[in-house]
Amino acid sequence: MTICEAAKKLANDETIINSYTNFDKKIQYWVFSKNGNLLPKGQTLKPGTFPLRKEQFGNWWKGLTDRQKRVLYSTLNKDNYSQAISNKDYEKIKKVYDSWPLGYIAVYYGVEGWSCNQFVGEALFMAGKTVMSNGKYYSAKEIWEAKSPLVEIDKEKTKIKPGDIAAFGGTHVEIVTNVDGNDFCSIGAGRGSEILFGIIKSGNGVEVCGFEFYNSRYINSKNIKFRRLE
Repeated sequence: MTICEAAKKLANDETIINSYTNFDKKIQYWVFSKNGNLLPKGQTLKPGTFPLRKEQFGNWWKGLTDRQKRVLYSTLNKDNYSQAISNKDYEKIKKVYDSWPLGYIAVYYGVEGWSCNQFVGEALFMAGKTVMSNGKYYSAKEIWEAKSPLVEIDKEKTKIKPGDIAAFGGTHVEIVTNVDGNDFCSIGAGRGSEILFGIIKSGNGVEVCGFEFYNSRYINSKNIKFRRLE
């Protein structure tokens, strides 16, 4: 799978993309990933089983880790996961449990940061290119400053192509999906949503082209650098 193909596949993964959106909005402090080497100390695995009977639910809940509880209660609109969870929440928690796909790990990143570099790192991982430092994906700033294995491209001498990483001013990164002359399209996360005439133009996982969102997507823009994994 190429990096561009991986980016498009990731963009269609609702489980991960929705977790990015909630992370960006600070609704939750974790994201879903399939990378078992990402922040090992921050990983939370799906509980192996769910109680078959409602009367078993209370004891089962008490046996979970705090982080497992946080993931499972996150859709219950409770202010604090320590609020009383009772048998009446059985069906709601079961629905969340069943929607947590096997192979997806909840990774706690804390209160800081955005999901743009998570998207780029995860897409590279899906393409078989693990690019990490100290258990984390490289930040947008590190990619911009060429402090990662991603090689800087001299855009005046080298043609930009799908799969390259576009770095915006040291604060945002995306993956190039198409190039048309001086314009390019890219997919990413951590950029919020812009809705025009009922169409989502720039949400997480949406391909954006040319002059649409978060700076003009012009190759010769001074605020955009390109990186490539060689």
